[in-house]
Order: sequence, then structure tokens, then C-alpha cells
Amino acid sequence: MSTRRHVEQQQDSGSAQLIDAVLGLMPDAAIVADATGRIVAANPGAESMFGYPPGALTGIVVDVLVPDPLRDHHAEVRAGYVAHPVQRPMGTGPELWAKRLDKTEFPADISLAPLGVPERPLTLAVVRDLTGRRSEWEAGAWLAAIVSSSEDAIVSMDMAGTLTTWNPGAERLLGYSADEICGKPISRLVPTRLRADVEEQMARVRGGMHIPTRDTVRLHENGHEIEVAEALSLIRKPTGGATGISAVLRDITARKQAERELRRLLVDGQRRERWLGSISEVRLSMLAGGGLAQWLALIARRASELSDADGITVSVVAKNDHTQLEVIATHGADRKSVV
Repeated sequence: MSTRRHVEQQQDSGSAQLIDAVLGLMPDAAIVADATGRIVAANPGAESMFGYPPGALTGIVVDVLVPDPLRDHHAEVRAGYVAHPVQRPMGTGPELWAKRLDKTEFPADISLAPLGVPERPLTLAVVRDLTGRRSEWEAGAWLAAIVSSSEDAIVSMDMAGTLTTWNPGAERLLGYSADEICGKPISRLVPTRLRADVEEQMARVRGGMHIPTRDTVRLHENGHEIEVAEALSLIRKPTGGATGISAVLRDITARKQAERELRRLLVDGQRRERWLGSISEVRLSMLAGGGLAQWLALIARRASELSDADGITVSVVAKNDHTQLEVIATHGADRKSVV
């Protein structure tokens, strides 16, 4: 064996040991490719992520792991990286997609680093599957869109009651912009007479109790009270710990006005029914006979009841002195002449 070949074998052996050591330290999926893009080593995490049997990734061109429509562009990017290898951390590259052996695709974040073997340029690629994180991003973006477009006021605060988020619905309902109110205590939105009640409700939420939606009032920026339906709930971390409290406020001014008008109509209707009943009773009493005094006493009694008066008197001008009134019927009052 020539001395040159022996040196080359020693160099290859050193490279292999370096590669094995690097891959062994990688908690993520990792592959090592040479200057032509051919995979020279892959750890079990990469084989599992891409769906290949043990050892099957070694020897294939890394472009195979890229979706077909992106493959030509990837080859150009790879060639440019080989010409000018620099370290590229996670999260700093463009949005990437990868392809498994079963041809399913997934979003990926890939960090790159040259291994520093001058005799045989190698590139280490560490791959993370962003499917779960992408779903979280999409869910977060969807939730943010809902919150932003909601007609309801949706706000959040920390556990101490300091406001941290404020959607456009809250600005429309309560007048404050997010910049004006975030960082301020929730008590700024609460009338003084209700602050103790709010503290009690928030203490119950912090304790994990479910608080049903309830009607209350909150203060507009201009100082006016606004009738709202409020729902409080605990904001929890994925690990289960609490990070704050959310509040959803809905303007119920129109509903409350309708409820008050309905109550007024019901009361008016009931009063009208009582008047009609009393008139019918007096009419029947007069048809049944009896005297004037009996009829007048019934009229006074029913008038007192219908008007919620403490007493009623029925008076006429005195016969002998037209400057005085003569009481001819009473209910709940002493019979007397009234000047």
C-alpha cells in the first residue's frame, strides 16, 4: 500500500469518526452530505422523520428529500451553499418543505453548518418537522383574526388584573385605544360601587371556578356607564399553569332597553286590566241595586288600590256653603270636610 493511499484512508477514517461523533450528539434529525449533495451519514432521528429504513438514506442525493416542484431550485441553492459554506441557524432561512419516503410532505426548519474537513467538504443539516408548530401558528393566526374582527370586546389581563391585550371591539365599545389602556388596571373600567364585586369574581376565576356570563356595567372612556354581558375565564399554559384572565364583553344596551320597555308594557297592561275589572265591578254593583253610599265606597276602595294611595276621599261641593267640599265617601282616610 502506498503512503499516499494510507494517508487518504486515515483522513477518511478521521472524517467518519468526526461525523459519527457529531450525529451522535444531535437530538434532532441530522444528515451529513458531501459536496455533490450525496448523503454520507444520517442519524436514526432523520431515518424516522423521513420514513426510511436504517441505513437507507446513506448514498442517496439529498435532493430526493425535497418535493418535486422545488427540487431544481434546491439543487441551485445547495450548489451555492457548497461554494460559500456558512453556518445557518434554525429559524433564519426561508420557509422550507421536505418529502418523506411515502411522498407525504411537511414544513421543515433546517440549520446548516460546514463540518470543516478541508480534504472532503461536508455539510451538516439538522432538520425539524414544523407540522405541529405550523398548526399552532395557523390556529393562532385564525384566533387572532377572530379576535380582531369580533364585534365583542375581547381583552386579557395578567393575574393581578393589569390589562395586556385589547381588541378593536373593545376600542369601539369602551372608547380606549390599546395603547391608552394596556398596562392599566381593570378597575379603570369598573364603577366604584362595583369594584369589590369585580375583585371577588376575579378571585373566583383565579381559584379555577367557572363564572357564568353575567350582566353588569362598565365605564366608557367618557365616564358613561355601558351595560354589558361579561364572561371571565382563566388563560392557561399548555402545561396547565395559569398566565392570566380573559374577559369577553358584549354590548347589551339595546337588549336592556327592550327588557325595560317590555316590563313597562306588562305593568301598563296589568294596570289596565285592573282598571277594567274595577269598572266592571262598580257597574255590576250599581245594576244589582244598593245605595249611592255603597257605590261611592266601592269606587273609593278600588281607586285607592289602583293608584297605590294611602287613602281616597270623594267630595262634592257643600250644599249650604259653596266654598267648602263635603266628603261623601272615603277609603283609608278620615271622613271630613275639606276647605
